[in-house]
Amino acid sequence: MAASKHVFKAESAKWIGGTSKVIDSGVHGGSLIGLSRPGPAAKFTRLPADIKLANHYTTPRVGTISVTISDQPPRKSNVRFSGALTRSFLHAIIELAIPAKATLAISLAI
Repeated sequence: MAASKHVFKAESAKWIGGTSKVIDSGVHGGSLIGLSRPGPAAKFTRLPADIKLANHYTTPRVGTISVTISDQPPRKSNVRFSGALTRSFLHAIIELAIPAKATLAISLAI
């Protein structure tokens, strides 16, 4: 049985620690979450249970993102250069157990 698909947009996240808004008319909602340094994060709450996270991102440089589920230790995922800050998207798919009603935070690791 295939897992159901849930999409969480940047606009539904709580933006923490100076997270910036990047305008991009090419995406639904018209904006992206800007993580330009370690510290700021996008936090999603009360998530449904799932086992896969597909992060749809764009970046002008390589780096590492950190994904934290509730109080668990963070998981890191490498991100590749997508060619631009907007309109040039890649996917980072991370296998992890997400318990029902969990909190998920995404931040720049390095």
